[in-house]
Amino acid sequence: MLAHQRQEHLLSRVTADGAVRVADVAAELDVSEMTVRRDIAALAETGLLRRVHGGAVLARPTALEPTFTAKTELA
Repeated sequence: MLAHQRQEHLLSRVTADGAVRVADVAAELDVSEMTVRRDIAALAETGLLRRVHGGAVLARPTALEPTFTAKTELA
C-alpha cells in the first residue's frame, strides 16, 4: 500500500472515530507501527491530525479572537 493510501485511511478513520491508535492501524494495514507513526507525523505537519501518545486525533482549529474592527462593528 502506498503512503498516500495509508494516509487517506488514517484520515478517514480519525474523522469517523475521532482518534486512532498506532497499533490498531498497523494491524489493519499490515504495516509496521513505525510506518504508521511516520504517516501520522506527515499528516500532523500539514495540520490535518494532531499526534498524541500512542496515536492521533483530529486537529481542532483553535478559536480565533475577532479583530478590534470586527468587535466594534458588532456593537
